[in-house]
Amino acid sequence: MAKKNKNSRVAIGILIILHIVGAVGFVIPSLTPLFKQLVPYHLLITLVILLAFHQPWKGKFILCALLIMLAGWFIEWVGVQTGKIFGQYHYGATLGYKVDGIPLMIGVNWLILLYCSFFLAEKITKIQWLKYILTAVFMVLMDVLIEPVAVRYDYWQWHTLHIPLQNYIAWGIVSFVMAIGLGSLKIKLQNSV
Repeated sequence: MAKKNKNSRVAIGILIILHIVGAVGFVIPSLTPLFKQLVPYHLLITLVILLAFHQPWKGKFILCALLIMLAGWFIEWVGVQTGKIFGQYHYGATLGYKVDGIPLMIGVNWLILLYCSFFLAEKITKIQWLKYILTAVFMVLMDVLIEPVAVRYDYWQWHTLHIPLQNYIAWGIVSFVMAIGLGSLKIKLQNSV
């Protein structure tokens, strides 16, 4: 147990250092181009740490994680192609390799954010429907924080002057539906990190 706690503290320390170094790299203009190229790796390291401390590892968790990543990528693909879900936008170069204009890392991002939001909601309440609502609220709050940074550093660009309200409403609805899917599989998220 002591080794597990020590490993958790080390992992949390690594995440904190990665985020601080990343923030500094984005603030210093001469370092920004390099740190933009590192964003996909940062997301992958975060995912690996998150999954390394997830318990219990069962087949349905693996399936669920893959489905969340695929669904996240697919909803973004539909969103970009139609402009009808989140509004009119397109992806820049920062999130790395794209398939049909959508970065593969966006599925990883959806998994990380949904996992953490659902995990936090589970810590707050045991009432299923409230857990789904809280997950959606946390996801939207996270998107409110992410949007200005993402636009500034070319993660994605909106075709409108302002980020549309439609984006936040859609994030809430999609997150709520994904939370229901996660909850219906009765997957217990245990994670010391």
